[in-house]
Amino acid sequence: MEWSLVLTARGIRHKIVRERDVSRLLVPSDLKNLAEEEIGLYERENLCWGEKTGHAEFSLKPGGHEASIWAVIVLSAVFGLALRAEWMPVLMSHGQGAALDIQKGEWWRTITSLTIHADPAHLLGNMAAGGLVILWLTELVGPGPAWLLALLSGMSGNMINAFLKDQPFVSVGASTAVFGVIGAITGSQIILRRGGKAVLVSLGTGLALLAMLGSGGERTDLGAHFWGFVSGLMLGLPAGKMIKRNGNLPGWLHGMLIAITSVTVISAWVMAFIMG
Repeated sequence: MEWSLVLTARGIRHKIVRERDVSRLLVPSDLKNLAEEEIGLYERENLCWGEKTGHAEFSLKPGGHEASIWAVIVLSAVFGLALRAEWMPVLMSHGQGAALDIQKGEWWRTITSLTIHADPAHLLGNMAAGGLVILWLTELVGPGPAWLLALLSGMSGNMINAFLKDQPFVSVGASTAVFGVIGAITGSQIILRRGGKAVLVSLGTGLALLAMLGSGGERTDLGAHFWGFVSGLMLGLPAGKMIKRNGNLPGWLHGMLIAITSVTVISAWVMAFIMG
């Protein structure tokens, strides 16, 4: 998949064919040499970066990927319970991302709206895509920064999107945060990988993912996806610098950042019911 993203970013036509336990990356014969060259450059750049910095692999103890996997499972269950018919009207009324209400100062809706979904299909799509990209971001910066970046980029994307609306508009769903994570991956990769080509590949990959995943469906909020991506990109740059300078964060700090993320979401819902 990583090689596929490299080829996508470079505009090289290809497809992935899966045969039992083997996956093959196929390209037209006239593009074979170019594809091999691009993949080789990508691999050499990553190898050189690891040799120079000593941070080719990050130890994400405690929790690492396991913490993010469990978080995705728990969030899927909680968001699924929110779809119950007797709860949906109340949650929508208090927590949906109504642009006019956000413009009036109800900032908590930029967070609560991330936790509400229109239907099971909407939830499943966001959790599937979100689960994959949050694990990718966890690989880069660790679980604590990854979840905080997801929340902040989703919140910022919803805020910007709401203030650019000049008519009644309502948004729900975690997709803004999902594209925020893609932006954060792109931003952190720009810092962590050296060289102009690495920057172009990172940015091209992020934009390709935005185009592939964020522009389909008649109810798709393109503005929220775009601004979520931009917010994540801007937040991912300092996150990449932090990891590049300090290496992996201590376990207690990951835990603290996850706690801050959780408390922020809970506080937003408390505000929604108090003020609503």
